[in-house]
Amino acid sequence: MTAPTPAKRSLLLGAGYATITLVFGTMIALALFRGATIRSAIAQSNATIAQRVATNHTLQDLDQRITLIQLKTNDYDRLVSPTQDLGQFLDQLNKARQDLNLRDLTISTLSLTSRRKSEELPIAIRGTGTFAQFHDFLQRLETLPRMSSVKHLAVEAADPALTGKVSIELTLSIYSSKPS
Repeated sequence: MTAPTPAKRSLLLGAGYATITLVFGTMIALALFRGATIRSAIAQSNATIAQRVATNHTLQDLDQRITLIQLKTNDYDRLVSPTQDLGQFLDQLNKARQDLNLRDLTISTLSLTSRRKSEELPIAIRGTGTFAQFHDFLQRLETLPRMSSVKHLAVEAADPALTGKVSIELTLSIYSSKPS
């Protein structure tokens, strides 16, 4: 074998450098392309994550709204009766009054107020008794099958001698569905 001439040697060296440059260039180009592909995939994943986080917040907000609606409507059937059925409610009030020995208590209905989908019937309760009796009476109101809402409550000493008697004025309302 003969030694290559300097021109041939330069040509071989240039071809070798060109091959190495081409190989490394191709590797760098592939790495850059792969990096761009990975960055694109990461951007898509981040967008998907952001969308899922937003959807999760929306679902949590909806869950909270549903929970609030359920809490508000949970006792709707006890609060708004399909019929007025005043007699049964007044019987339950009178039974509570008798059980607690509240003899000086009067119960009377006031004028009916018509609302958009229901009717409100205020009931005035006035009388005297001990504070403990009225406390127990109010607790009984909470456990009645039909709910009522207290609109007005005033309690004051029944006499200046401070015998333990109090005077109470209570206005509560019961609701019923409006007749069609």
